[in-house]
Amino acid sequence: MPVHVHARMWINDDGKLAEEIKKMIDTSLKDSGCLGYTFYQNILNKTEYIMVEKWESKEKLDQHMKTEHFAKLGEYMKKVSIKPMELELIEENK
Repeated sequence: MPVHVHARMWINDDGKLAEEIKKMIDTSLKDSGCLGYTFYQNILNKTEYIMVEKWESKEKLDQHMKTEHFAKLGEYMKKVSIKPMELELIEENK
């Protein structure tokens, strides 16, 4: 069953954020089971961002979270995050 990820982040953009996110999205869209990956910025609060992902299953998401590119972005995010990320995993209810 498809799984959606909503990751809310508060980030102090160091000028490299767009490049780092683009690398992550481009690589993740090639991961097995990835159905979508989009990054949004709150227009009323420029430090708030939301990553929205869609995966074929929780198992595919788990595989993605073990990849090198996921780990690299995680290390980068630790450097620029203002406060802890809020994460929702949502399963489609059909």
